[in-house]
This record gives sequence, C-alpha cells and structure tokens, in this order.
Amino acid sequence: MSWRKHRKLARELEEKGDYFAAAENYRMAWEKKQSKEELIYRAAENYFRLRDYRNAADAYQHVPNNYNDDQLVLLKYARALKQDGQYEKAKTVFEQLSSSYTGPDKAILQDIVSSEMRGINLVRSLNTNMDRRMEILHPGIGINTEAEEFGPVSIDANTLWFTSTMGGTARIYASQRMGRNWSKAETPAGFPVVEGGQYAHGSMSPDGQRFYFTICNNDKGWQGINTRCEIYVTKQSANGWTKPERLPDYINLDKANTTMPQVVHQAGQEYLFFASNRDGGRGGMDIWYAARDLGLDNNDFTFPVNLGPSVNTLGDELTPYYLTDEGVLYFSSNGHPGMGGF
Repeated sequence: MSWRKHRKLARELEEKGDYFAAAENYRMAWEKKQSKEELIYRAAENYFRLRDYRNAADAYQHVPNNYNDDQLVLLKYARALKQDGQYEKAKTVFEQLSSSYTGPDKAILQDIVSSEMRGINLVRSLNTNMDRRMEILHPGIGINTEAEEFGPVSIDANTLWFTSTMGGTARIYASQRMGRNWSKAETPAGFPVVEGGQYAHGSMSPDGQRFYFTICNNDKGWQGINTRCEIYVTKQSANGWTKPERLPDYINLDKANTTMPQVVHQAGQEYLFFASNRDGGRGGMDIWYAARDLGLDNNDFTFPVNLGPSVNTLGDELTPYYLTDEGVLYFSSNGHPGMGGF
C-alpha cells in the first residue's frame, strides 16, 4: 500500500475513533515517506491519546520541536518517556524543554517541568522502598473488554457497577461476583432509560436511595476527560429508579465539564464531590464539593467550593473519593509529583 493510501486510511480511522489503527497507518505512511513530518506527528498524537507511551515516545522522537506550532511536543515526548519508565531519557528531554521553551507562559511550564522532575526522584525512592507483597487481580472478561472500562462502584460485596465504552459509547453496566469470577456485564436492573447521550461515572449514596452519575455529549463518542458531561441523579422508588434529574445550573455550568461525582453522608449533610473545569479553578480539571441537607428530599445543594491549592494544581485532578472514617480524600492528579500521568 502506498503512503498516500495509508494516510487516507489513517484519517478515516481517526474520524471513526479507531485511534490505534489510525496511529499504525500514520506510522506506516511515514516509514514510506519520511519527509512528511505530519504523518509521524499524527501517529505520536494518537498513540499518546491511547496511553500507548512506548510507541508514542518512539514516534515523538522523530517530530521536530514546535512542529505545527505545537510548542508542547517536547513535553509530550518527555511525559511519554517517563510513563514508559525511561526516566533518564525523560529527565534529559525535560531539561531540554526547560532551556529551549520561549512561550509567554514559560513560568507555568517551568512549574510543570519542576513537578515532573520531582516525580522522577519520587519514583527512584519508591523503587527502593516499595512493598511488593500487594497482588493485583484482573476480574476477567465478564467486566473487561477490548473497549475502556472505568469508574467502578461497589454496590455491595458481590455487585459492581461500572462504565464501559463497548459498542462505541459509554454506558453503565452491572456485574455479579460468582466465586472468583464475575458475570457478563448487563444494564443494572431497573436503571432508567437515558436518551440522547452517553452516561458514565456513578456514585451510590450511602443509604442506597440516590445514584448520581453523568450524562455526556455524544457527538464524537467517548473522548475521556474531553467529553463534556453534566451530573444527574436518579432516586430509588417502589417502581425502581426514577427518571434522571439534572442538578442545578450552578453545579452544571454552561460549557463546563462537570463529572465524576462521589457522595458521602456526614453530620446530617450529603456532600457531593466532583471534578470540573469550571471558571474559578486552579487550571484544567479541579475537584469541587457542594452539600445539601439530608432532611430534605430535594437537589438544593450549596454553591460549589473549590478544594484549593493543597489538592488542585495547574494540571488535572480527577476521581475524588472521600473516606469519612479516615477523613481522607483520595484522588488522581497529573499535576502533583508522581510516576507520570494520573
């Protein structure tokens, strides 16, 4: 196949959301026509999007700095190396980026690079002191598919609700534990019909009476944190789960992504934690919370509060999970020093 045919096929696959096949065809096109820098750049971008960091790093190394006015090519290259465990190479590229970047937001970039470098030092410390007795088990094909599975919610000791993009759009599914295996995923019993959108990222209230989740834009399939979502709630009734109710406008701000709800009960209040890129944040996706009175059966939450700089960074903070017994918030971040990514 000629490089032009590979490029044409790659563009079609990219449009359909088959990013791995698109990346492979861009790469094969570039191997036949290496003067076309766009080809290896598109391959790198698609590999990176899929978190295939080894292939992404291999592709980014052939992309010129600032290609296509993308001044963050070196940052993505360095992060791909770091995610792949190539820490010395990543350190070298981060240092190169720090000295060569000339954009107007250089101070912000220096903070990002500094955090990434501290993460590399942290990894070295963790490798020395890591407790290797932890066993991580795969639940099997009843839950996991070739698509994306995420956002698990433990309903009880033997029931798991989660989100999957199998079929091309995000939906919430349920699976039952049967010994060491899990049943084939299916729509939760009595779950309301959701029309006109994808739905994902759920959280069950501690009393089992409310289930908060997001209904998301369906224009281009699931785009991860780039998919715009809004938080809804469905309530338990004698006839099953009620029609989803959208939370108020001051929570679901226009044009903002409001997602990944988690609810807890404490001192007569229901606290709703969520991630959003709404105005007033530190940068990217931040973690916010709002509260309502448990004595009232309404959706009248307080105005959302940003958790501040001890939690939120210039990067993205996601997947809040607050443990009331410990008084500790667990979350994912690509802004705090770490091993790379979230």
